[in-house]
Amino acid sequence: MLRSSSRTPCTGSGAEGQLLLAYVLKRLDELGNTRMGWLATVVFLDLNGHPVKLDHDTAFGLVRPVAEGRLDIEAITERLDTTSR
Repeated sequence: MLRSSSRTPCTGSGAEGQLLLAYVLKRLDELGNTRMGWLATVVFLDLNGHPVKLDHDTAFGLVRPVAEGRLDIEAITERLDTTSR
């Protein structure tokens, strides 16, 4: 099961941002990678007690800039941290 260590918080640590970046920047199949990256990030946060509640447009507004390389890990983490409370 994918979980962060009990000593490391999953939000604010950058783990969720690294996970999203790892999936969407691999561009083998851009559309599939953005969807899989978003799904993996949401599941990771949910399993660690931080469910993300975003509508489709807001989620797309986060994932698209990541795929285009316009957001770094800190910016991703900040956006996810504010939506997973």
